[in-house]
Amino acid sequence: MATAQSPLTNAAGNAAASRFALGGIFFVAGLAMLSGAGYETLRNRHDIAVGTTANGTVTDLFQGSDSDGGTVYYPRVRFVTQSGDTIEFTGSNGTSPPAFEVGETVSVLYDPISPGNARIDTFFQLWFTALILGFLGLVFTAVGGGAIIALCARPTERRCRGRRLHRMPSVRRLRDSRRMTLEPVMVYSSASRCRRRRSRGS
Repeated sequence: MATAQSPLTNAAGNAAASRFALGGIFFVAGLAMLSGAGYETLRNRHDIAVGTTANGTVTDLFQGSDSDGGTVYYPRVRFVTQSGDTIEFTGSNGTSPPAFEVGETVSVLYDPISPGNARIDTFFQLWFTALILGFLGLVFTAVGGGAIIALCARPTERRCRGRRLHRMPSVRRLRDSRRMTLEPVMVYSSASRCRRRRSRGS
């Protein structure tokens, strides 16, 4: 037999479902960021292991926008490989103010098999993306996972509270039943005393 639920119960259920969905979104987004950080880390380790270095020259600075709408500058670098090919590429991370100047000589790390994927050989240019994705991934995963665990633990607390509340009426009923059994005894004893006093007086 179906039971009607109050509007408060429906509202509480909808709010819990929304929080659970939001926690799941944060958790999945955090895992995606951690996967990206892992990919960048493996890519850097591969380039460092099999790559070679060369001297390059900053030929230009391209303007771009960051997440806040501010202006950042990406360096354009030209270098010559060991085989004599001239390669140009743009740095993967922009800064404001510019981290490099036009005409500046920089160290370039590239894979001889695919020199077009070369990067500037500095800690910031190599590891900044991996560090940012890893940090944000940990934060999002912790927030989302904590929200999911907290919501899953609430039904257990409610069941425990319900059991305690269910036991209390049984104790009260037991006390009430004891009172019911004692009251006739007290009336009988008082009536018997009155009879005894009357019999003694007569």
